[in-house]
Amino acid sequence: MIQFNDDFLREFYAGDVDRDNRRYFEFHRRRYEETLATLERLRPPAAGAPPRVLDVGGYPGHLAFAARRLGWQVEIVTESLEGFAPYEAFRRACDRHGLAVETLDAERDFFPYEGSQFDAVLFTEVLEHLAHNPFHTLGEICRVLRPDGALVLTTPNLAGAAHLEALWRQQPIFAPLTSPWAETFPTVPSKRHFREYTAPEVRWLLADQNKDPYRFDRVEVRFSDCWREAEASAGAAGWVAGLLRRLSSRWQGNIFATARKPPNLFLIRGDETVLLDGWYDAEPYCPAVNMPAEAPYPLRWMAGRAELRLPIPPAARERLVGRRVRITLPLRNPVPAELVPVRSLKMSLAESSDEGRPQPVAHSPDMTPIGESFSIEKLISHLHLVLSCETFCPDEYLKNGDRRSLGVQLIQSRIRIEIE
Repeated sequence: MIQFNDDFLREFYAGDVDRDNRRYFEFHRRRYEETLATLERLRPPAAGAPPRVLDVGGYPGHLAFAARRLGWQVEIVTESLEGFAPYEAFRRACDRHGLAVETLDAERDFFPYEGSQFDAVLFTEVLEHLAHNPFHTLGEICRVLRPDGALVLTTPNLAGAAHLEALWRQQPIFAPLTSPWAETFPTVPSKRHFREYTAPEVRWLLADQNKDPYRFDRVEVRFSDCWREAEASAGAAGWVAGLLRRLSSRWQGNIFATARKPPNLFLIRGDETVLLDGWYDAEPYCPAVNMPAEAPYPLRWMAGRAELRLPIPPAARERLVGRRVRITLPLRNPVPAELVPVRSLKMSLAESSDEGRPQPVAHSPDMTPIGESFSIEKLISHLHLVLSCETFCPDEYLKNGDRRSLGVQLIQSRIRIEIE
């Protein structure tokens, strides 16, 4: 196993170790050991090429370098912090060791990979830094994982004893307002926690959420005391917090979660879906339901009948032949029920004789997953879907001059295909 010591740090940075990177390394050393051991337990059976792992939010690169030394083929996606000295040192180290780095906004951008490419994904100490849309990030993680691929997620435990101790002392759980400005209100997202989570919330994000088509199974959530030295404090409250951590792991400061992508699940990027007839122009902002202007993917109203073409991921094409598959679309019916009655939608497949059945699309500003099963008889590269839906005219209810005939909205995030 890798020794996370000064020799490791000097080898990664070739002696170019700045104060920020050293301090982060020292604080997270024990977590690195636990994370790497977890990744190794999830290593797939040897099959020629080295297993491939994606480190999401991989700056400052310590875990990626360790995984590389253990024989993983490692790639990193992270935000760009050009001009920030510790980040520049990270990029030089990655170039030196052959670690591929892609820069993107993980809450808005699609990852630059085809689906089902990675055996594992590391998503460690990143969730708490996401300000807008963790569902998009987790959806992309699920999409690029191979069927049965593993996710390793770590994040601070909002309900940990150290937080309870701080609140007992009437102290904040984040940097005090008396701290330097750059620590209290940092402009660099990687230095700022926007939201921390409890263990049930982490499980819900992975296994039970209803905001995006992704889905994980075999979810295991546990706790870790890897920060116990950093969280230790003096006084009676500190003694009680330490006792709580020893009595039950639920009070420990870090959450470790692992999950698997279901073996028969594939996801298609929304921007790879070809909209054919029956769609209106994209609407990235819908003030009636307070949809944020920075939403990562557009909304598309459909007419009474609409068609779209879905590319089948290459990894799924042969597996679909002679099988029944379930296609799930992320739809949305944002119009209040008091204005427009519940509408139903029917999904059919041009390549199949199967006839879809009408299904109600619930009134909600969030996603309503609507799925239908079809038989795939031959090898094909695309699926041609035909949708039919009850419509309404906005002007009849709102008197706003909008005479369009509208059905429901398609959220161009991800579309799910499952082999039954």
